Amino acid sequence: MALACRGVAEHVKTKQTATGVKDAYTQFWIDDLISRARKMKSADPSRTTDSIQAELLTWVADHKDEIYNGFLKLDGISRLTIYP
Repeated sequence: MALACRGVAEHVKTKQTATGVKDAYTQFWIDDLISRARKMKSADPSRTTDSIQAELLTWVADHKDEIYNGFLKLDGISRLTIYP
């Protein structure tokens, strides 16, 4: 999310490829944040990428329950628990 808040899609894609992690549920929000960051920079070209990122990361923190896949928050259940 931090990379998406900087507005550079290629950096996000590179990180996803390097780590092998891409959450389809969260991808919508990643694309949205990239777009927002770009619009914020266009609206005020003198604004720094760091300040835009900080503002968007605050938004992410305030909306984390909507952004992150709820299944990632579930405690794992071992197979032994289900089938002793």
